[in-house]
Amino acid sequence: MLREIRLAAFFRNAEKFTTSGTDDADPRFVFSYVLLSFILINLSSFDLKLMLAVVAISLAYSALTNNLRRVKSSIIVATPFIIFFSASSFVLTSSYTNMLRSSIFLLTIIFLGSLMLNLIFSNLISRLFSLHFLRVPLKIALALLIALRMLNVYSRDLANIIEIHAINERRRMEFYRKILKAGVSVIMLRAISLAENLYLRDVHGYISNYPPNFSSDSHLKLGPKEIYFILASIGIVIFYLFLYLSFYSQL
Repeated sequence: MLREIRLAAFFRNAEKFTTSGTDDADPRFVFSYVLLSFILINLSSFDLKLMLAVVAISLAYSALTNNLRRVKSSIIVATPFIIFFSASSFVLTSSYTNMLRSSIFLLTIIFLGSLMLNLIFSNLISRLFSLHFLRVPLKIALALLIALRMLNVYSRDLANIIEIHAINERRRMEFYRKILKAGVSVIMLRAISLAENLYLRDVHGYISNYPPNFSSDSHLKLGPKEIYFILASIGIVIFYLFLYLSFYSQL
């Protein structure tokens, strides 16, 4: 019984992590910072110092905007994955450094993901503007936004299913079989319902016929939060260049 309750609590934390946020920052600055961070981390070959700097900047912003609860929920959800991938990295490479690098990289993904999920999700159009502003095709942008939103719905559905089935005493394998069957059924029904709604509203035709330059009509919002991301982006670029020059000066 306690195992089932803990499993339900895991998905409740996942629901909190993926729920709509309250941050009213301009999504274009947030997405640009997140994209730039991933690019620089990849170019630096997953340098530990750079990843820790990105985590620190993201954590500081979450603290300033009172969104640490989401970060806490995200870490709880990601803990099993961090342990699994870190252990796998150590087994494959026998290196504590690679194990630490895997852990910090997953934490970086979590913190950057929290910044995106902290944004107010109800303002869907502004997010489409933001992604299209970064030259992401509208179809791909819409698919990404739907996927992010459905994570919250599926997490809540799975938590409800587990709590319902946990009431009845049954063998463990039978319990997992029941929740797996119910979970897949609910996910399939929601996917079909969503597809029907998109078809009836002719979303595909609406996006296909929308002017390609519609994002140019959306003015950039520049406030304290946007300035923070501008300074953060400049800071990690300078830090990356410093690490790059330091590395080649030692050769």
